[in-house]
Amino acid sequence: MECEFCQEFREDIEIHCSKVLDDLITKAAAAVASGRMIVVTGDLQWFDTMECDLKCARCSKRFELICETYHGSGTWRTI
Repeated sequence: MECEFCQEFREDIEIHCSKVLDDLITKAAAAVASGRMIVVTGDLQWFDTMECDLKCARCSKRFELICETYHGSGTWRTI
């Protein structure tokens, strides 16, 4: 059974534009603010480059965001 806290984050995403990156950061930040996700390393602040590892507060599944914000390119993946 999928964890309801992190189910929406389980799809790996290749980020190719700033809009997709912004939407992903907004969704992840909301999950952190609500207590569903926990930032393990890094942060979700918009810098030139971002590396952030997160985990689900319920099942401890880990996720990674690595991106270059100027071009809006990078990856979101389950680790």
